[in-house]
Amino acid sequence: MSSTATPFTGIAFRQRLTRVLIVPMLLITAIATVLAAVVLRLSTLSRAAAASERAIAEVNLLERRLIDAETGTRGFLQFGEEEFLEPKHSADRDIPISMEALRGEALDAEQRRQSDQVAEVYARWAGMSGAAVAMRRAGDSRYAALDTGIERKHLMDDMRRSLQVIRDRETVRAADRAAQAATMTRRTVVVTLAVAIAVGVVIGTFTRRELRRLGGTYQVTLAEMETNTAQLETLTASLEQRVEERTRQWQQANQELEAFTYSVSHDLRAPLRHISGFSQLLGEAMERSASPQVRHYVSRIVQRTHEAGQLIDDLLAFSRTGRVEVVRTRVDSETLVRSVVDSVMADGAGRGVEWSIGSLPVVDADPALLRIVFTNLLSNALKYTRPRAIATIAVRATHGPAITTFSVEDNGVGFDMQYGDKLFGVFQRLHGADEFDGTGIGLATVKRIVARHGGETWAEGALDRGATFWFTIPATAGREL
Repeated sequence: MSSTATPFTGIAFRQRLTRVLIVPMLLITAIATVLAAVVLRLSTLSRAAAASERAIAEVNLLERRLIDAETGTRGFLQFGEEEFLEPKHSADRDIPISMEALRGEALDAEQRRQSDQVAEVYARWAGMSGAAVAMRRAGDSRYAALDTGIERKHLMDDMRRSLQVIRDRETVRAADRAAQAATMTRRTVVVTLAVAIAVGVVIGTFTRRELRRLGGTYQVTLAEMETNTAQLETLTASLEQRVEERTRQWQQANQELEAFTYSVSHDLRAPLRHISGFSQLLGEAMERSASPQVRHYVSRIVQRTHEAGQLIDDLLAFSRTGRVEVVRTRVDSETLVRSVVDSVMADGAGRGVEWSIGSLPVVDADPALLRIVFTNLLSNALKYTRPRAIATIAVRATHGPAITTFSVEDNGVGFDMQYGDKLFGVFQRLHGADEFDGTGIGLATVKRIVARHGGETWAEGALDRGATFWFTIPATAGREL
């Protein structure tokens, strides 16, 4: 492939593409920032206008309540009926609330002065009207001379003039704010349209120029891509050919290895049988005449030839697990495990063994191969719990729609976890042959069978504290048990 950088594949292309994208984005961001500032200012003016409307509304409400108070007082003094005082009582209760609300608005200095004056005059009016009402209520005829209504009217007029000053000033302020908002809105619209047109022209011109430059390299880049594609197809074809060749070589080597193992195992059987047979005959012939040491040697030869024969059998079984076809079907694992327990207990006759078999599910597996897995695991559990007075062996399973996990747990001699990675290797043993018999192939067979089902195998344990072996059996794709 060509190593020459082009605008479509090198730094120049990235720089031009960056300019095409970044420049318009910066212009749009600037416009958005200006518009955001304008919107924020308009929002401030809108809140100020709303505050002016509230202040004017409070002024109007306070004025109506003052008029209600004056009207009620005048009616009662003229006719002496208590019902005329009902508007006055409501106004007396609400007027202080209105004054407090008015003082809470954003008033200017003059408006606050007028508001304080209203409060002061109202206090005088309230004292005067209260005294007149009390005298009228007591039947004292002097109330007419004391309160002719003229002075209260003057006080009321003073309060209304102060309120009018507040209202007028707030009306002017509201009009100014509205005018500012309208002017700003018009200017914003005009400026935005002008800037948008200018930005559109700039973006269009800039983008067209950059795209024209990029387009000038398109044919060259396309030709390079076609060349590279052809080279890639050639390399792909070559790689596929190499993979096929390596696969054939691997398959041939695997077949040769399997055949070698099978042939060697069979060829070793006859010599071993001869050695074992002649050793037994030799032992019988020397039963009385030979020394104890010679008889021991002969018995050791017989024992070792038997172990070698067992090793050959295990190697053949291990070899067959790699060649046999996996035929998966529905297997009742609980029934299978109980059958295996009955089989392996022939070697544990007379021992105290407590079996705990949980509710095991139906799984998607090869029944013959799965039997070999459980036979190896349960035989190991039975073997390595031999030193225990009471051996406990538990078989459990966790079943899901896609995978089932089995476990075999025992209270045997266990193993050191730092050597756990050797457990599933061929000929790997963590205990001496004098302690426990075996060839070191059983767990390797388990791992191979489980792997051929697409599952995994692992173990945990501790010295003299037992061990637990797990393996998984995935369901076949598209089948859910």
